[in-house]
Amino acid sequence: MYNNDSLIARSIWLSRCKVLYYTIFAWMYGFVGSCANLVMVNSSWAQDHILKLWFLSVHGKFIPLVILQDYRVLPLERSTVSPIIISVAQFRPEKAHSLQIQALARALSKLDEGLAKPKLQLVGSCCNKANEDRLEKLKELAIEVKVEKDAEFHKNIAYRDLVRLLGGATAGIHSMTDEHFVISVVQYMAAGA
Repeated sequence: MYNNDSLIARSIWLSRCKVLYYTIFAWMYGFVGSCANLVMVNSSWAQDHILKLWFLSVHGKFIPLVILQDYRVLPLERSTVSPIIISVAQFRPEKAHSLQIQALARALSKLDEGLAKPKLQLVGSCCNKANEDRLEKLKELAIEVKVEKDAEFHKNIAYRDLVRLLGGATAGIHSMTDEHFVISVVQYMAAGA
């Protein structure tokens, strides 16, 4: 859906070549992986994946730890005057940031006037021109659905600034479909969002 060039998607021959390429790549990945002496994974999905491709037993499953030292200094109490919802993900199409902006607009339209308006902080990186263009389109969407004052965009910020934003968040949101593990959700939980 997000990584298929339309030329390849329309061609049965090119699609089969792509499948053959991925099959060969998976075999090479499995061959190299099968040489490992110790294998650890971070989820049941990854464990099943490794067992299928590497033909090895997994020695342990661990939950990735964020740098807890940085999160221990964050306040446990958060301001509810203006609740902050944070979203941390690269500005790529599969992360569905536009869905988050549309959901914010819909929620604000149904919010009683006396209640505090939440803010959405979209935090992510832009690795190329396509990501930069996508971020600009997201800003335009925020204006179009009239939430430009309620949505903040933070691009390529330093880690310390990410920790600060997480420390002020009331909740975290992630909207990618079919993602097997999301480190940002672990970060939200560690930060108390």
